[in-house]
Amino acid sequence: MVATADPHPATSAPAERAFIPRWHRLMTIRARLAISYGVVIAVVLAVVTVAVGTVHARLGMARVDAELTRAMRSVAGVVNSEINERLDLAIGAHEALIELELPGVGVSVLDSSGHVLSTRRSGAPAVDAERLALAQVNSPPRTLEPERVRVAASSWQHGPDAYTVVSWMSLGTFDREHAIVMNTVRIAIPLAALAALTGGWLIVWRALRPLSVMAAHADAID
Repeated sequence: MVATADPHPATSAPAERAFIPRWHRLMTIRARLAISYGVVIAVVLAVVTVAVGTVHARLGMARVDAELTRAMRSVAGVVNSEINERLDLAIGAHEALIELELPGVGVSVLDSSGHVLSTRRSGAPAVDAERLALAQVNSPPRTLEPERVRVAASSWQHGPDAYTVVSWMSLGTFDREHAIVMNTVRIAIPLAALAALTGGWLIVWRALRPLSVMAAHADAID
């Protein structure tokens, strides 16, 4: 019986391992660990970006709402004082808004029937009375779109006179601030991810250096 040679001779495990360059095996491990570290950091930075944007938007809107509330209180105080002097709501509202100036804030005083008694914009954008009427009295402020105007309304009573103060201001300044913050974060994320990837590579390289030495000795023995 004639023995035939196997056309596909088995290759020993050491030979197969020797066929793959040692640096390729080690670099693969290092690259995977470094890339994994960079991906994790990128995800964390993305979450931080969303959180920063949300918090900044809420804080900025709360600042705008507080300014609108202060404006309405200031107007009501002056209107009440003018009513005591003039003994007339319409005249008192008119005189109050002549004396009081709130830069960047628009203010209107309405009587109990919803008629506008007096208005002063002081640098705020012009808004139709119908649009201002969308503000719910004694409710949280709301944003009018597409004007990007924040508006609030509150009711007041001084003796027999009941009236409503409506205040509004543009969100243009807030939108610009928010855009600057978000653009800065978006630029910082790739740079931070690149730095994290580089740092991860260096950390993994140092951590796997003993294994590299051991692999070199093993290849020398094989």
